[in-house]
This record gives sequence, C-alpha cells and structure tokens, in this order.
Amino acid sequence: MPLDFNALKGLIARHYNETGHDKMLQQLLNQLRQLKLSGMASALQTQMEQPGTYEGLAFAERLQCLVDHEDLERNPRLSHKKIIDIM
Repeated sequence: MPLDFNALKGLIARHYNETGHDKMLQQLLNQLRQLKLSGMASALQTQMEQPGTYEGLAFAERLQCLVDHEDLERNPRLSHKKIIDIM
C-alpha cells in the first residue's frame, strides 16, 4: 500500500495543533538526532529558520531535501559528484 502523503500531512498538522509548534519541532529534532539523522535535523532546522523559502514545495519535495542533505553529510564524495552532474 503506497504512502498517502496527504494523510501524513494531516496527521502532522493535527499533532502540531495539539502540542504546539515549538515543542513538536524540538521533539522532532531530538528524535532525528537520536536516530543518527543529524543531517536531516540540521536541514529541517534551516528550513524552519527561513520561513517562506520552502513553503511552496510539496511535502514530498521538502522531505526529499531533508533526505538529500542527510545523504550528502554521510557521503561527502557524493556532493562533488552531484555538483559535477548538475554542470
């Protein structure tokens, strides 16, 4: 069964409304770091510090940005290859 991103966004929105944005964000950042996903945590923190910059992206696109950042932090050699591929 494919992941329903709209349902996931709704779940996150409900959680946001129930717990408050700051508390939820801090818990999420802590969880990401505990799971050894510090690249995703730092990318999420950057997204949150730049309101309006990422809001136009779909949920899957924002998630892809977080995953890409994690991947680049774990595999620094890939960043050089991705830059070359872009050029």
